[in-house]
Amino acid sequence: MPSKKRVLQVITLAEPGGAQSHVASLTGGLITHGYDVTVLVGRGDDLLHKVRQAGARGLFCRHLVREVHPWEDFLALWTIWRLCRRERFDIVHAHSSKAGLLARVAAKLAGVPIIIFTAHGFVINRSPRRWVRHVYAQLEALGARLSTKVICVSESDRKTALDYHVGPSDRFVTIWNGVNQATYRPASQEEREVLRVRLHLDPCSVLVGTVARMDSPKDPWTWLEAINRLAPVYSDARFIWVGDGPLLQTVSERVKSIGLADRVLFLGQRNDVSELLRAMDVFVLSSLHEGLPISIAEAMATGLPTVAPNTGGIPEQVTSGVNGYLYEPGNATDLTQKLGRLLAEERIRTRFGTQALLRTRHNFEEARMVNRTVEVYEACCEARGSKGEGHDSPQFSVESVGGSR
Repeated sequence: MPSKKRVLQVITLAEPGGAQSHVASLTGGLITHGYDVTVLVGRGDDLLHKVRQAGARGLFCRHLVREVHPWEDFLALWTIWRLCRRERFDIVHAHSSKAGLLARVAAKLAGVPIIIFTAHGFVINRSPRRWVRHVYAQLEALGARLSTKVICVSESDRKTALDYHVGPSDRFVTIWNGVNQATYRPASQEEREVLRVRLHLDPCSVLVGTVARMDSPKDPWTWLEAINRLAPVYSDARFIWVGDGPLLQTVSERVKSIGLADRVLFLGQRNDVSELLRAMDVFVLSSLHEGLPISIAEAMATGLPTVAPNTGGIPEQVTSGVNGYLYEPGNATDLTQKLGRLLAEERIRTRFGTQALLRTRHNFEEARMVNRTVEVYEACCEARGSKGEGHDSPQFSVESVGGSR
């Protein structure tokens, strides 16, 4: 019998985030489809724990860091190249900007036959400086030349790649992120009330929630300005932010200083996000830039209406006036108006939530994402004349590469 095809997934950070959730979901799905999966990560433990639970091998590389660091980047490149040479993977699938480039260069040098990259949002359009956008585009073009296929998580990202001539159109394919709809599902009224009690919240209040890293790209200041305007008008509204980050202390202190400490709850990093979503009435995201946020797909699968910025692939998830509202990124007045409509009308919240649930079931289901990715793998293997044979698995029993974990 032929051995399983061997896949190496590489991502820069293993801390909680949308790209990491994607890798965890994809890993479990690939194992179900009969692939032998290894996941190599940089800083953090969360993703390693998840992929090992799914049955994959999780490896840690201490040289794989987010910041530009020539010596560490060289060591990470060498480490990935050595791993690819020793393990003879059939497919290397890279995620995130830093790991995306280093892993593709290493895989190409090591002779890996299939090299895939998933772009979780291109950074090309995020700088106002033309020369910076040009540099980013050239780096993406280099990576694309090394790739058998580039998977974009939104049509918006695919269009960006083509507009900046990153590569030929047939090298790019769009596969929307998906969520496990057994985990992310609507709550019964009884379940919702129990969750509210656990959070020490009035079951009759209107709960507006955000799940995001508390950092500048998520623009918590626009979020805070909007709720500062809404809180006096809607006395039954409560607001929670789920997620850690460098701005958490600064934002929480600002909340106290403006007298909203009894209306806003910061929960930090949590491992019960699916339950917290079921306690909410409305989901809000205030990012300046996004690819295709998994957090929105999770909220939609829970049956929540969403207010989110009109950026990146978000309009592919949220149709304004149907399953939520879109607002102009960074515009607190626009966010206040759109969120205020949902706070004022339970009827609209219910209708939008129903539409959100239907749209998620049709477009953002985890199995759909996994199946489409497997189709890409198989098409690439077929194009190279593969008959499905894998390499013999060499012995490689350590749990870290280039560092301890």
